[in-house]
Amino acid sequence: MTGFGLLGHLLEMMTGSKTRAKLFAGRVPVLDGIVELAEQGVVPGGTKSNMEFVQHSVQFAQELPEAKRWVLADAQTNGGLLAAIPAAQSRKAISALARARVEAAIIGEVFAGPAGIDVVG
Repeated sequence: MTGFGLLGHLLEMMTGSKTRAKLFAGRVPVLDGIVELAEQGVVPGGTKSNMEFVQHSVQFAQELPEAKRWVLADAQTNGGLLAAIPAAQSRKAISALARARVEAAIIGEVFAGPAGIDVVG
């Protein structure tokens, strides 16, 4: 088990809480040029290990390109900075982080269901 990358960290959270996440891939902030590198096959070995670890618990939307899938499992991400808060408090939290000059984004939601992740566009 690696536990790294956004998908790895999120899966650990879902497994621990026995819940399921819907991850909106299009909302995940990504540095310029990263998806293009993944499209060219530039994928670190740790990322491949991360994908192998999560593959049985993550359902990707069919239309989600493989390169974006790799980026979500990237071993070089800040998946450890992932936080889950009640939906009713999410906008307030985003505003507070913005005032502190911290970039943040609402990238998904958690709901009852078998532990795992559904990745949509």
